Amino acid sequence: MVNTASASGWSFECEHCHNVRRGADRFCYACWHPRGLETPTVRRARLPNERTALEMRYKKAIELAREEGRDGVVSLFERHIKERTKAVVAMRFEHFELLANSENALFKNYYDLVDEEEERTPAEPDDDAERRITDILLWGRAGEEVFMAALCLTPIGLRSYGDTYLTLSEKCFAYRSVVLEENSFHFVKRHAIEKPFSGPPGYLSIWEDRHMLAVAKHGVDLRKDTRETDFRSILLKSEGLRATDEFMEITIYGKFTRYSIESKCFDDRIFTKAWEENRIKRIRALRRKAIEQQEEETGT
Repeated sequence: MVNTASASGWSFECEHCHNVRRGADRFCYACWHPRGLETPTVRRARLPNERTALEMRYKKAIELAREEGRDGVVSLFERHIKERTKAVVAMRFEHFELLANSENALFKNYYDLVDEEEERTPAEPDDDAERRITDILLWGRAGEEVFMAALCLTPIGLRSYGDTYLTLSEKCFAYRSVVLEENSFHFVKRHAIEKPFSGPPGYLSIWEDRHMLAVAKHGVDLRKDTRETDFRSILLKSEGLRATDEFMEITIYGKFTRYSIESKCFDDRIFTKAWEENRIKRIRALRRKAIEQQEEETGT
């Protein structure tokens, strides 16, 4: 398979009909054959220049650790990332309720929620524009089809994104996921990315290579006396403010349902009297809305 990359995107040969496919396309428009339906995001992470640059950064971090006598702790950290990390999605409890109480409900990303104005209004104009521009610069047209999770060593995700944390089943997301070294907003700003797909290679990996990316990023943060219990806070720091969050961002293409969830946990902040009162109000409002819709449909 031949891949080519440019500032405007990338293309490769369809494995079935051998016509050229654009990398951002969901399938081959020539033959529509189901073979090799990798997501656009995964295809980008598999580009030879991305993989080669990642390997170089990874090997450099390993060599530096060996020279400084830190290779033992770096090796242990790498094993933890490879064997124990999970994808954790943070959301508000009311969104989790809707997802958990229906077999057919799909998780809604930012674009879905904004499109349904009753769910949420757009962010402030500058923030909304930044969200859309960031997704376009990194993922092109696929940007509106993705949602984000954090790479975690515990079931607790980003506190700044919600009070409910869902650990996803690896079978349900790994094949369609990529890992970015940091928050996508910060990544675009840090590297001054102004054209789609023009970011520096080596900072993106497929799910199976996340340990290499974690070592490339955090190898210098690991000291000889770093304890195993410190790994979780090195990998993710979140105190409730998005501007200060530090984490590795998982970009997952598509949607998920309640059957995609492996486990869940809740932030202690939600278990208050005020929270319970607000929850009751939300349930009553949902019931009223359902009754009104039924009355409109039946004409009563």
